[in-house]
Amino acid sequence: MYRLVLKYKGMRLGYIVVNRYYTDSGTEYAVRRLIEEGQKCGIRLEVVKSGMVEYGDEKSFDFNNLDASKKMPILFWDKDTGYALELERFGHKIINRPRAIDICNDKIVTYQSLRGSKIKIPQTIVTPLVYDVCDGEDKEFIDLVESELKFPIVVKENVGSQGRQVYLASNRQELEKLNKKLRHIPHHYQKFCGDNRNSGGDIRIYVVSGKVVASVRRTNTADFRGNVNIGGAVTQLCESSAKAYNAVAVKVSKKLKLDYCAIDFADTGGEPILLEVNSNAYFESAEKACGANIAGAILRLC
Repeated sequence: MYRLVLKYKGMRLGYIVVNRYYTDSGTEYAVRRLIEEGQKCGIRLEVVKSGMVEYGDEKSFDFNNLDASKKMPILFWDKDTGYALELERFGHKIINRPRAIDICNDKIVTYQSLRGSKIKIPQTIVTPLVYDVCDGEDKEFIDLVESELKFPIVVKENVGSQGRQVYLASNRQELEKLNKKLRHIPHHYQKFCGDNRNSGGDIRIYVVSGKVVASVRRTNTADFRGNVNIGGAVTQLCESSAKAYNAVAVKVSKKLKLDYCAIDFADTGGEPILLEVNSNAYFESAEKACGANIAGAILRLC
């Protein structure tokens, strides 16, 4: 349960916006730590749930008890960018900016936004749009994916989090099954970046205000995905191993105009290959693995 912090006299006011309907331990940890760090630097953070937006009458916008008369920093720990845009329109400082959140929310939009930056990504084939009134069965497209990428093939929904919308096709039958399952959902296919499909992981770099604050390796001995929520373990990345990833991560964060982010790379031991960019990633495991004060770095953005 979220609890508003005490209203200490003389402290600046700020807000943390969280999703109205969903929370988990990762969000709760982030909120608790941000409130703690806010108190240390004189910012009284209050938690509000994402609000409703009613168009047609500008006065009818629901700020969910958020004080619209004062311009203040808002840590936007959600992906409801319609709400974020309204807050921004009223002059509040939104961290991260709505446009940056939108770019990160869709992996293909992320890749498109980084075109021309010489950022290496896995070989990727995007599925054509299939309207919900169409079947969309396309043997020619499946043939192309199979011939270009070879098995195993990573299949991802364009929008997703915590690894829940990421799959692995080891053969033609599995590829066809996933293509059918996701037919009316925007998704894409990627070349598998790794040596072992039965265990996996990635490199995650946390960047705040254009500076790296933590570099970790996520490993999973039971799954090709390294996400902590499905059994991944987190360890600090040594400075020499992190150097190349850190440089690319900073470049990506600046290109996408992110105040704070966590950037994931394939753990190949070679040139950094970007997998995805997270605009409001959890940071509990990284703080504990590295002893880093990620929450404090984020609060300094306010």
